[in-house]
Amino acid sequence: MISQASFFYHLQNGKPIDILVCEDSKEAKVLADVAKYFQKEVVVFPDFRAAYGDDLRTYQEEFHELLVALETYHDKKAPLVIAPLRSLLFPLPKKELFGSFFLEFGEEIDLKALQERFLEWGYSFVDIVELEGAVSFRGDVIDIYPPNAENPYRISLFDVEIEQIKRFDLDSQRTFGEELEKIRVDAALFALTPQQYTVLQERVQHSPFDALSKDIPSLGLWHLEEMAEDFTAGKKIYLSKEMSPLVEEVFALNAPQIPKERFAVEVLEAKEGYNDVVVSKALPLLEAHGGKKRIVIAQNEAILKQHGIFELEDIEFKKAPYILNISTPYELIISLNKAEVKRRRRKSALLLDDLKKGDYVVHEDYGVGIFEGIEQAEILGGVKDFVVIRYMGEDKVMLPVENLDAIDRYIAAGGAVPTLDRLGKGSFAKLKDSVKKKLFEIAGKIVNLAATRALIEAPKIEVSKEEMAFFQSKAGFEYTEDQKKAVDAILHDLASGKIMDRLLSGDVGFGKTE
Repeated sequence: MISQASFFYHLQNGKPIDILVCEDSKEAKVLADVAKYFQKEVVVFPDFRAAYGDDLRTYQEEFHELLVALETYHDKKAPLVIAPLRSLLFPLPKKELFGSFFLEFGEEIDLKALQERFLEWGYSFVDIVELEGAVSFRGDVIDIYPPNAENPYRISLFDVEIEQIKRFDLDSQRTFGEELEKIRVDAALFALTPQQYTVLQERVQHSPFDALSKDIPSLGLWHLEEMAEDFTAGKKIYLSKEMSPLVEEVFALNAPQIPKERFAVEVLEAKEGYNDVVVSKALPLLEAHGGKKRIVIAQNEAILKQHGIFELEDIEFKKAPYILNISTPYELIISLNKAEVKRRRRKSALLLDDLKKGDYVVHEDYGVGIFEGIEQAEILGGVKDFVVIRYMGEDKVMLPVENLDAIDRYIAAGGAVPTLDRLGKGSFAKLKDSVKKKLFEIAGKIVNLAATRALIEAPKIEVSKEEMAFFQSKAGFEYTEDQKKAVDAILHDLASGKIMDRLLSGDVGFGKTE
């Protein structure tokens, strides 16, 4: 259970703290709201769940969020860090590996030197920029999407001089807004010097870890060595709650490089009289605590009126976006704000030009419908384009074109004609829940199988050299040098248990040598 009360008591009494270790991102966000109430500079780390040696492209989004959080930490003056346990298990890049430079209107640039810097700083070179950390060079146009920017930037050149800088939209790839005087470009991964880049690239190429591509984005974090540090060293650390089982679990599965003793620290004190409260109806709760100082948090005063407490006497109103619901012996603090559900926006697999009237499409919330075309409608004085989708019973959904990622083309098995869904019946939602449940069951079985295999200790098999020599003498042919090397490699693997490891993991690799 996530509790704000213990952290509130800790900060209210001014106890020093540098890092608060919690269980996951959800708890980190809730605890951060307590720090914001006390006007603390706070940096929240994402829940980075990689195990040592994993291919980091699998955790690309969380890894980039972690790097942005670290850069924010180094930019601020001794901020409080709230971090899930799994994000602190490995040495993290030192402050020197976070850098930035500016590109200004009218500046003359060396294209080759700029491309080399983008390469050394971890940017992906693409034709069309669609993700953070990507850059595109197309003639006299440079598109850049720095990791912490709200929108990507488009730079137009006149020969080697920057003639224009504007933001552009990822979906339409069109520029918008005013021209910019200059932009800040941060490292996509690490702000490496040419020498550091060469050293790290060499280490990654000889890495013992497996990855789809042995490069810095995939394995660079694991080979920083002197360029990384134990982020927890020398800092005052508390645990948000008792987490011994979680500590044991992550140290058994994630192969951390930070000592377990680093997390043998104090747990936030649960002080009597300090409790979390659940706000179902604000007015009765406030009236029940009439003898205390009562503070109501809301984004605006209109919310107070909606709850009928705008004219309630002796109420202190705090205009803020965070959520804090605490009862102490002396005060009641409640929030009327609602938690925002962060919707992860996925890249649309469709282009409007690909759709034809009558095509079957699937909406992520409403199910299978028929694409009817594009219609314009006036909304709040402005004209917008909408994708029209028809469902059973001639019901229609008007989808703004900027939300095209919510639909996908329907592909039927064996060319069968699909059945349209009916709006308001909830049948598609039930189908989604059923599929999600089955996927979780399959994923659980895969995780359990992988864990079982990882815990099996492969036996070592010793082969007598004399018996092997006798066996080879009866083969009826002379072994070539390559065959001898292959046999020696297999015998070595048998003696070390490597071949049995491959057999137990399902990878029968007798043809491979280490």
